[in-house]
Amino acid sequence: MGKSPLNMALHGLLLGLLLLSTTQAQPARLAGQSRGWEGLSISHAPREKPSHRILPHPSGRPASSRGNGAMSGHQVLGSQKLNALRGDGSLRLNGENYRVEAGSNKIVCFGPVAVYDTDGAITVFAPNADMSVVHHMILVGSDDAHGSCHKHHGIVWSWARTGQDRDHPKVLELPAGKGFNLGKSHGRTHLHLEIHYVNRGEEDVYDSSGAILTLDTSRVEVNLSVQILYRVGIAIPPGQRLYTVCDAFQVAEPYASRRRHGDVTTPVEFVAHRVHAHAAGVRIETHHYRNGIKLGVIASRSPQDAQLYYLLDYPHTIEPGDYLILYCFYNTEGRDFTTYMGGDDLREEMCNHYLMYTGNMRVQSLYNKIAARLLPGNPDYPDDLDEFAKEFEREGCLK
Repeated sequence: MGKSPLNMALHGLLLGLLLLSTTQAQPARLAGQSRGWEGLSISHAPREKPSHRILPHPSGRPASSRGNGAMSGHQVLGSQKLNALRGDGSLRLNGENYRVEAGSNKIVCFGPVAVYDTDGAITVFAPNADMSVVHHMILVGSDDAHGSCHKHHGIVWSWARTGQDRDHPKVLELPAGKGFNLGKSHGRTHLHLEIHYVNRGEEDVYDSSGAILTLDTSRVEVNLSVQILYRVGIAIPPGQRLYTVCDAFQVAEPYASRRRHGDVTTPVEFVAHRVHAHAAGVRIETHHYRNGIKLGVIASRSPQDAQLYYLLDYPHTIEPGDYLILYCFYNTEGRDFTTYMGGDDLREEMCNHYLMYTGNMRVQSLYNKIAARLLPGNPDYPDDLDEFAKEFEREGCLK
């Protein structure tokens, strides 16, 4: 039975809020790409094998009662213990023998772990993950010990297994002088690690995946943040060669709490990006408008490429009042079911674009206001969004 519009909207909204995976991260340029920050690199650096193993159920009963490992419903679970081991210029974060049941599909929040001004800045992110069960990881920083993985303005780093060798997840190394400053003065006193587990096997896995962070204890001159643009309420019909999903955002002044951390940089610049969608994703891109004039495409990439941060060819300066238009394109040929928003990377979809930037900013979605154009005489409909509404209608986004 299909989902009602109300249930679909609530489902999409909940997942959109909890999967934020909405705000702050870092970039990288692949070999052969010549422009961008000096010193940024992505590599297959040697990593330790995660401390995970397949075990029978502790009770002694069969490890799985789900037959061929059919996926169970998507779950979002609260905080679990996050181990933190400080070394010489490094911080290792990981769960410990966390049970990933056969057939499960769940997001788990590990943490928090306290960090300090003396830790300096994160400049290298190395996934240490069992890619047979880890779909993605998101590192979130906050100024609240009681925060969670879903504090939208705190994303520091994100990574997904798509497009990578299962034995060699790619490492992100930021250029000299740029990174994520830690500690009270930058509003990052605690770290949480979100891990999305998908176990399609027939046995439970006990997993200790995580990340190894390299720290620059002298701090960095350019402090980075990440803004995520995303669309909720996705419902893609079957048999579509190219189906478009859209949303529009307006850039606003940062919240006062963010300004107090002294990270305001003028101008705010987008410097890197990462896209995220699942098996039906074809392309994700964000367009930039100011005063009704299109300034260009900030970034565009296929979600079937390695889902890492990539440097932009040149920085894009953003000002309050600018508009950002998000487009996600999908192909559902060969499917006989409607594809909804969700965490199953084979049957559900996402529409996420992570934009790394300098300074402070925030955005607000305008989709509902634009969609209000369909309601004649709606007093809340802003006339200055008329061109976007027409474009959305041409692209088939107003559904």
